[in-house]
Amino acid sequence: MREWHSNEVSVLTVCGELDHWSGVQLEQRLIALAVAGHSRIVLDVGGLRFCDAGGIRVLVRGRTRARAQDGWLRLACANRRVRDLLTMTELNGVLPVFRSVGDAAAGRLPPP
Repeated sequence: MREWHSNEVSVLTVCGELDHWSGVQLEQRLIALAVAGHSRIVLDVGGLRFCDAGGIRVLVRGRTRARAQDGWLRLACANRRVRDLLTMTELNGVLPVFRSVGDAAAGRLPPP
């Protein structure tokens, strides 16, 4: 996992697998960001090869924490597999996917 900050946005890049076991590290980092007052978070998930319900749970919890601080958690660069999972779980409206990190930071969704 890589992390960087730009203006008021924190960007985390995750890759590999995001499941019950590997999600612990991401969840701990998202909690630490919330405690430090970082509530605008972009997750670059372009490198994810796998995500299951445990991973989705981490993302939803991160979004909930960010919103509790008047912020947001947005996904960027999701591959087809991740987008399909969000659609199947009906979370694509809750966890919007943006084309790029820059688009996610600015809130620019692609046209329908």
